[in-house]
Amino acid sequence: MPETNNVQKSPVRLLVADDDPVLRSTIGKLYTRAGYLVTLSASGDQAVQLARKGIFDMVLIDLNIPERDGLGTLAALNDLAPDTPVVLLFAEGDGETYEKLMSTGSNRYLTKPLRQLSLLALVPDILGMDNDIAGE
Repeated sequence: MPETNNVQKSPVRLLVADDDPVLRSTIGKLYTRAGYLVTLSASGDQAVQLARKGIFDMVLIDLNIPERDGLGTLAALNDLAPDTPVVLLFAEGDGETYEKLMSTGSNRYLTKPLRQLSLLALVPDILGMDNDIAGE
């Protein structure tokens, strides 16, 4: 009879950094209901401080976040944890921002307005997990 492995996986830890309190809270609640451990940040500097104190499996950052813009925050997080995927969030139709983003070599981004299913599919897709979103 084969052995069963009762090792329970740790929940995925996400850091969400956005200066819009409503959007930040909405994303946090969505991911918390999906079973993720979510830490919220209102600024780029705060996101970097949180990353120094803890380990995150994935980070979402608003590109136009205060104190340290999204690209500066991305660079600092890449220095701290180069293997941690970082997804940048920015307004749709901002071609100049898109060009800047592509020049960093990052191709992980979502455009605002954000869609719930896109957010839910993002984590399993990037982290290579089974996607157990209801209705899919």
